[in-house]
Amino acid sequence: MTKLKIAVLSIISILFFGFNMNAQITKSEKESLRYMYEEEKLAHDMYSVLSEKYNLPIFKNISKSETYHMSLVENLCLKYDVNIKKNERGIFENLKLQKVFNQFKIQGEQNLIQALIIGATIEDLDIFDLTEYMNTDTNKEIKDVYQKLLCGSKNHMRAFIRQLKFKETTYTPKYIKNETLLKILNEQHQKCF
Repeated sequence: MTKLKIAVLSIISILFFGFNMNAQITKSEKESLRYMYEEEKLAHDMYSVLSEKYNLPIFKNISKSETYHMSLVENLCLKYDVNIKKNERGIFENLKLQKVFNQFKIQGEQNLIQALIIGATIEDLDIFDLTEYMNTDTNKEIKDVYQKLLCGSKNHMRAFIRQLKFKETTYTPKYIKNETLLKILNEQHQKCF
């Protein structure tokens, strides 16, 4: 095949299939996508469990939002050929996240205050991990999706903190710094998507 034919086929491929037809990402970026898919699933699954126990719209509403977050990461996984398993609710491939889910489920089912604290803690963890990955991953498309997820997690964090405030309870962050939490709480609700 001549160089001209190769060039023409390349241009046709780009026009029909987009620039990233054979896009590659690093091993660590693949791991971050796999992990973030399961972390978004953890949030979704936990809020689904809590929405069945407590008649408070925040759990159902944010669970729906987490479904969308999962789909954003899943789309990247499909594009970059990252294998993920779609396990049933409460089942995770990552043993650390499985342990976190099991612990949070026990705590969250104790009472509504604990459930709201678990909600804030999940968003706390999400914000911490997304920030870490955004500082290390270099793929622009992945970073753009993580930025959207981070924006959503900040909105969710503010919502859980508001609910805790109504219950005259405060939240102490476990993953992000207290200054980071205060900055998030002073920001306005953002349109993320």
